[in-house]
Amino acid sequence: MIRLNPQQARRWLDIHGWTGITAGLLLYVVLLTGAIAVLVDEIGTWASPIASPHPYGMPPGVDAGVDRLVADLDPAYLELVLLYPRAGGRTRVVFYGSPTDADGVPQPRARLYDLDPNSQAILASHETAQDAIFDHEPAGALSNFYSDLHVHLHLPGTWGEWLVVIAALTLMITVITGFVVHGHLFKELFTLRRRGAPLLQTRDAHTVAGTWMLVFLAMIAVTGSYFSLHGLVVEPVLERVQRWTGPADQTASAITPVSAETSGGAARANLDAIFDHARERTAGGEPMFVVIEHWGRAESRIEVWTTAADGALNTRIGLYDGSTGAFLGPKPFAGTQPSLGGELIGLMRALHFGDFSGLASKFTWTGLGLGGAYVTLTGLLLWLRRREATQRGRGLERLITAVGYGLPCAMASAPVGFFLGSQLPVNIYSAIFAVFGAVWLLALLLACSSTASMARIALRRGTAVALVVCVSARWLSGGPGWLDALQAELTTVLALDLAMLVGASAMLWSARPGWLALKHPSPRPLAEDRSC
Repeated sequence: MIRLNPQQARRWLDIHGWTGITAGLLLYVVLLTGAIAVLVDEIGTWASPIASPHPYGMPPGVDAGVDRLVADLDPAYLELVLLYPRAGGRTRVVFYGSPTDADGVPQPRARLYDLDPNSQAILASHETAQDAIFDHEPAGALSNFYSDLHVHLHLPGTWGEWLVVIAALTLMITVITGFVVHGHLFKELFTLRRRGAPLLQTRDAHTVAGTWMLVFLAMIAVTGSYFSLHGLVVEPVLERVQRWTGPADQTASAITPVSAETSGGAARANLDAIFDHARERTAGGEPMFVVIEHWGRAESRIEVWTTAADGALNTRIGLYDGSTGAFLGPKPFAGTQPSLGGELIGLMRALHFGDFSGLASKFTWTGLGLGGAYVTLTGLLLWLRRREATQRGRGLERLITAVGYGLPCAMASAPVGFFLGSQLPVNIYSAIFAVFGAVWLLALLLACSSTASMARIALRRGTAVALVVCVSARWLSGGPGWLDALQAELTTVLALDLAMLVGASAMLWSARPGWLALKHPSPRPLAEDRSC
């Protein structure tokens, strides 16, 4: 227990409150989108299942399917090849290269294929410029939308990434100050006064939820800060160091192993044999991401990322010769030699994404992430409630309502855009963004044109309706019904359908006017003002 005098407690409480209110909405958005982003693979399978699904990983016989693709492919496309499982167990194969155009000028291009995991037949394919290769993939569009919403906030350039960094650092500050302010941790784990005043009940719910999730939120803050800063700061700094020191320097090889390129052709290693070796080497880990460089040349290398073995947390990376298939050794997450730092980086990845124990750990991480978003939202409402209602305070409450309740409604509506786009001759991403943006705009207009309490009720009901419509839209667009899904062992489809319906029921239950007014009291009322 931490003992503070009244002046110290006031100072820490001010830091805790002002940090939360300054970047609270941003933190709420990142936590909410991150909770859903944990399930992006399952969301892709739910939206685009195939008749005979395959367990997550690389199916047997994938080498023959890829070999047929390579046989009809310009060798220039073999500079970089990616393989990874996609929605429903599809095998995604992406070829990157620089084939020459009619004038003999190299053009950065990419070709994408989705293979059936059972027959290795081509389910989808397209070719575009490298930076647009994922703009037309129907099977992964919804997954990409939710993932990019969390990582980039769908903002141009690096603006989104920097805002996510700010959110992660904000979470670290609020966790530390919250720990100091709420010093009676064991007592506050169970203090939930059901018969107190509405403000007291809201405060208790906020404190109890935040206390129970303190360790999880601290972990997410640390791991999220690392991953956010790594791409924005660490990688550019290491690349600059590499340019300064030269490729022959040991510092450069500490970033990524460099092999001398040769011009001779070579055979392509059998992928099935490499994947079998990776499974055996990692005691049951399943290949989940494969990177092949300069395939068909003597210097070719293949990186195989495998899931964590049973009872373990860390994924593993193995390096193989791309022409012979010989195992060259494990590849650390950092540097060229195994180290404690590399293991910690791998551990941070597992703890941040929550994918170390299949669907069970993912659902757990999603629930905890939603709980963190709830703590943030109730903290914002409590901050408003403690202060005198003013014109500025009422405008802020409407903004919090539009974001706090409008964003879940818009996110729940996004799959409707996916299913519409899959049935209409339009770009599927345009359809998703159109529905998402339209719903959020309606939420903003609703928050501006009515009282905050009424807007919260309407948006919760709207979220419930959107979830039910998503399940119906999946059926109407040709997706399997529940009996067909049971027969085909499409457990992911059934699980997400049921989760959406349960979520819709919970939203409708919590949207009862009396309940919502009790749990989320507004600031003391002012004269009616409908300006935004």
